[in-house]
Amino acid sequence: MDDYDVDDVEGQIPMRKILYFVSEDWYFASHRLELAKAAVKEGYDVTLMTRLSIHKDEIEAAGIKTIDLKRYSRSRNIIKSILSIIEIVNCYKKEKADIIHHVALKPIVFGTLASFFTKTPKIIQAVTGLGQGFQKTHTRFLLKNLLRITLNGSNKIVLFQNNDDKEQLTQVKALKAKTQTCLIRGAGIDTKKYRPLTSPKGKKTRVALIARMLKHKGVKEFVDAAKLLKEKNIEMILVGSPDTDAPSSLSIEELTAWDKQGIITYHGHTSNPREIWQKCHIATLPSYSEGLPKALLEAAACGRPMIATNVAGNKDICIDQKTGFLIPVKDPTSLAQAIEKLAGNKRLQEKFGDAARKLVETEFSLEKVIKETLKLYRG
Repeated sequence: MDDYDVDDVEGQIPMRKILYFVSEDWYFASHRLELAKAAVKEGYDVTLMTRLSIHKDEIEAAGIKTIDLKRYSRSRNIIKSILSIIEIVNCYKKEKADIIHHVALKPIVFGTLASFFTKTPKIIQAVTGLGQGFQKTHTRFLLKNLLRITLNGSNKIVLFQNNDDKEQLTQVKALKAKTQTCLIRGAGIDTKKYRPLTSPKGKKTRVALIARMLKHKGVKEFVDAAKLLKEKNIEMILVGSPDTDAPSSLSIEELTAWDKQGIITYHGHTSNPREIWQKCHIATLPSYSEGLPKALLEAAACGRPMIATNVAGNKDICIDQKTGFLIPVKDPTSLAQAIEKLAGNKRLQEKFGDAARKLVETEFSLEKVIKETLKLYRG
């Protein structure tokens, strides 16, 4: 979003150095790069601390320095976790940032524990969803207590993408009443890049699920729904790659087998979701939990109706009977029924799609998210 203009602000910006801590560089490139570019443009010295893979050049070309975390991983091994936190402590001591922006739960926990050994004037704790760990009884107790220790403090602001996550953390007493909080609706969508699209041609209705190919994204429910719709004039399309580091990842063999059997069409990863929505009529996301899914926001910006599970994050953009249909979690029959109902009603598709586009423009635009976040940095 190179044409983004930062609002003029009276006086000087008191804090000049921002350090982002994000687990993976691909996530930063997809969800936070435009924000970081705007911070650079406003005069901040910006550094990203992450596991670098293939986006280093793209990120550094935007004027953002990078630190490659060598010991940080998704492993739950206690020794590896301690070594990772030591590495983060050393980075924090060296960088001496005015603002540290943690994105997602693990960076929040590891980064805040590391920050106890340094002095940082302001820490932004961006909760991008509570994830599967918070849904499981055996990890919930540990996680809520870690969050109670790491989220709260006079120098911290907890940034939520939806109100449900804030309410849940408050209920379990992980979030204290006096803790500063802020609601900023996701990573934002570039409404100039993602413009409304005309309805795809052809008699067959094409339904897409764009996500990492993980079980908790509802991929198997999508496949089971496709089996129920096999005799209908509906093509079910999976778009995305497996994530071999994630325990819930599906294998490429499973995905290609479903494709060969004619149950679904497997597209693989796409770097341009807009191309998918040029060809597909309906967006789906039957996931088990979300923060605020960018895949649905992109679909909505393109004017596509949605079908999603009734969970936090999803229901902020897929508003039942207005921008799409909400369905129960882990219910492929309800998913198939909703798809069939929407596929057979072109006027309803257009109505939901138009409302979805308007909602993105007013609530979820990239410009709005950037302005609100920069104000948080300045305050």
